[in-house]
Amino acid sequence: MEAVRLRDIGRNYNGKQVLSKLNIDFKPGVLTTVTGPSGCGKTTLLNIISGLDDGYTGSVVGVPGKIAYMFQENRLLPWMSLLENIEFVVQPGGGANIGEILEMLELSAHKDKKASELSGGMARRCALARALCYDAPLLLLDEPFNGLDRDLKLRIAEKLRDYFQQKNATVILVSHDLEAVQALGGEVLALDCAENS
Repeated sequence: MEAVRLRDIGRNYNGKQVLSKLNIDFKPGVLTTVTGPSGCGKTTLLNIISGLDDGYTGSVVGVPGKIAYMFQENRLLPWMSLLENIEFVVQPGGGANIGEILEMLELSAHKDKKASELSGGMARRCALARALCYDAPLLLLDEPFNGLDRDLKLRIAEKLRDYFQQKNATVILVSHDLEAVQALGGEVLALDCAENS
């Protein structure tokens, strides 16, 4: 996979400039965490990279045809079990080891619970597991640690760091949680609402 290259990216919402002349290369096989204050364009950046937002100026190149995207909302199907929610998006023979990922995210004991019965933290980890199991060359994660208590968050962040290194995955992760960012390692892109370039 080549680098994902953003050049002179600008995005305006109702007269408010959210991103301005942003230039960044997301290197292949590298975890990059995007941080910054609320409203400075972190989720917008993921939506532009994923192709969900095409109302921007500038150019994006190097995005592969298959992307895994964990949204800010969990988007689970409440009548399905935790495991069924993951299996729903995983292609047969896709290569993802669901059991390994459930173990890593400390979800194995809860795999048969309906999504509607999961706590907020469990539902968040289920959404994360679903993205990891999709097994795409580019992984976009929007606030994956929301709803997790401190000890669990740090354990998961350290496990993810090791997992991404082992997989040589290209990951663009949005988080406002500086403790989690430090535990993850990798590169950090700090967006400033006043000036993105």
